[in-house]
Amino acid sequence: MTQADQQEAGNRRRLMTIICVLLMALLIYQVNRTLSEQHSDWHSSVFVVVKRDFQVAVAHIYAEARLQGKVRQVSLWQRQIDVNERGRPAVFDDQGLLQCQTVWQQVMGVTMDTLAMPVTVVGLNRQTDGKSSQGCRFLVSESDYFDYFP
Repeated sequence: MTQADQQEAGNRRRLMTIICVLLMALLIYQVNRTLSEQHSDWHSSVFVVVKRDFQVAVAHIYAEARLQGKVRQVSLWQRQIDVNERGRPAVFDDQGLLQCQTVWQQVMGVTMDTLAMPVTVVGLNRQTDGKSSQGCRFLVSESDYFDYFP
């Protein structure tokens, strides 16, 4: 084998090494992108279940409050749940502000940081027909949230 043949073989090896490195980088990028999309889909699916569980629990609390009549607390699932005059879960502080974290804890039976995905809360105010009402927005991301107005 001549020196020119050896140099050509070395060049081929370097070219094959570069191509393999580029293919590996492309494969790693594609795997990361796919896993990220799957995680996002899973995250959204889990939040849909959490939202549904919250809404079902609120409906159950409302039904129980209606059955018991004009009560300020409902006893369900071995816990006391404060309700407003309409029978919907609501906890207010001394200044009359809705305590969304406490509402979540009473309705769901867990704190907001104990789920697999932490839930954040934002207090809301809205005007409807000249009447102001307070509510809560429970969110895990910009696109995954739901509102609750007692």
